[in-house]
Amino acid sequence: MLLAGEDENADVELSQAQATLGTLTCGLTIGLVVQSLIAPDSLPTSEQITEALNLVRAIGLISGQTGCGLS
Repeated sequence: MLLAGEDENADVELSQAQATLGTLTCGLTIGLVVQSLIAPDSLPTSEQITEALNLVRAIGLISGQTGCGLS
């Protein structure tokens, strides 16, 4: 049984989780694209993926938006 306000909290948590997932997916995609352009015969290292994710997070924070800064 949900108490008043719990449903709203669940909605907020879901929105935050979706935004985080969007940011991570976008960062991974950017990292893989950049890596494929630089060295198409090798897979990106975990450090390269982390750097791409951090860059996308920073862009999201700067622009005040989530994901790739498009939403």
